[in-house]
Amino acid sequence: MDLLKRIKNSKNNVDIFKSFQKCFANADGERILNYLTQLTLERVLPSNASNDELRHLEGQRFIVKLILNHSLK
Repeated sequence: MDLLKRIKNSKNNVDIFKSFQKCFANADGERILNYLTQLTLERVLPSNASNDELRHLEGQRFIVKLILNHSLK
């Protein structure tokens, strides 16, 4: 099974989801999420970006999406 599906389906992770929600449920948390979104999800690399640059940005995007998904549950 995919790692993310295992994490989502694990009953042991209910507490971590609640912690994400608490961290980002206020104005400061929302400001941080917006900042991370701008840095990663809204960033566009030039057409001549290297393979390493693309992979690095995709890794950052993965983590930010994970944080967003956990904090909005």
